[in-house]
Amino acid sequence: MKGKLLLVINHLDWFWSHRLPLALGAQAAGWEVLVAAPGAAKDPALGTVGLRGLSLPEPLRLTGPALMVRQLWRYVVAERPAIIHAITIKSAFLAGVAVSRQKGLRRIYTIAGLGYLFRGDGARPLILRKMLWPVLRWVFRDHADWLIFQNRDDMSLFVRQGLARAERMDCIQGSGVDLEQFWPRPEPETAKPMVLMPTRLVREKGVEVFAAAARILRSRGSNAHFVVAGGLTDATPTRPHGRGHGRADFPGRHRMAWQGRGYAGAVRAEQPSRLPFVVRGGRAESAARGGRLGTSHRDHGPPGVSRRGQGR
Repeated sequence: MKGKLLLVINHLDWFWSHRLPLALGAQAAGWEVLVAAPGAAKDPALGTVGLRGLSLPEPLRLTGPALMVRQLWRYVVAERPAIIHAITIKSAFLAGVAVSRQKGLRRIYTIAGLGYLFRGDGARPLILRKMLWPVLRWVFRDHADWLIFQNRDDMSLFVRQGLARAERMDCIQGSGVDLEQFWPRPEPETAKPMVLMPTRLVREKGVEVFAAAARILRSRGSNAHFVVAGGLTDATPTRPHGRGHGRADFPGRHRMAWQGRGYAGAVRAEQPSRLPFVVRGGRAESAARGGRLGTSHRDHGPPGVSRRGQGR
């Protein structure tokens, strides 16, 4: 065994949907992989694939970030990992604060997107940026061993703003798709075209642009079926808004109010766990080996996935 690798992530669903192959690859290379996320210690599925879960406090609560820093520090002291790999800018920032004084620990941070702190408008994000800038520089430029970006613009911004060193970073093209597990099936002659947008229902993801495009295409006679598959984070600072303009129903406890008229008739929203079924009914079939599909909330019940060549 080479040692322990500690993976840190905001939500366990994001680990299952995006980072499981990373953990299994490290495991196959001889690492003991620990997954730190809210509720991870209570998830029996981690044990079935040889991983160990460490629970973290919910980061969305007022005291969540401070509690998360303290708990991460305790885990690092107790487990003595050789590498900590924190995924998402929030997890990376909090993990960086927690382990900044630890010696002999390799720090790798994946910046999958810059999020509200960098993209948000108004007084609140501006004040937060000014307050946190020195700490961000301290974590990412002075103490990180390697940064992984999924967007070259984000990577360039970090270098321009003095938040990172160009020689200690790289850019990858997203989390990737395993084409042995996700593959298209033959398209039926009578298939209705589907345009699928898998994303959380927040404005920054471009959902409103997608809905507007759907409405325009519908007005031009397109018979395509437009679907948004994703949840809505309760604490998202920038809510989709608009009153009295029609609503798009989201199965579950969330609803999204479209800004402008006619969007509800143009786009359907689906639960993340239903994504394989949604896609199967359109132009492609997704298949995953025991994986989960999710975004910002946990869907109870079986993940609803199928193996390649097997229907469900």
